Amino acid sequence: EIGCNIYAINTNGHGALHKAAQRGRVKIVEWLLSQQEDSGDTSLDWIGPDSDGCCASDLAGMAGHIDLATKIADFERSLLRDRMKRRPNPELPLWLLHHQSQIWRSPTVLGAWEPNMGVARLRREFEGFRD
Repeated sequence: EIGCNIYAINTNGHGALHKAAQRGRVKIVEWLLSQQEDSGDTSLDWIGPDSDGCCASDLAGMAGHIDLATKIADFERSLLRDRMKRRPNPELPLWLLHHQSQIWRSPTVLGAWEPNMGVARLRREFEGFRD
């Protein structure tokens, strides 16, 4: 109603979702996620990693909000799959390409909440979609 862009991202890659996730603000996160479903916005940037490689799910998990982190991670995967289905020849978002070189851990730890794990989860989801 006031014209605020809830998908805006600051210079270190944080948006409203990152901040709410990091602080464990469940109701705000739920509201932000519900707005995406209604907005028709096709951008994936607002769920992407910050300059340290942390997606909103990673920030929530690292702050000890494990249930919230899991909920956000599920949404991140779902949104990525939805956007990939809409494109005839889907390509990785630029932020995923940029951060994938920093993914060095084994796929067995993809549930970990730390920098670049959100990117690893989304990369695996993208590869599963393309197969």
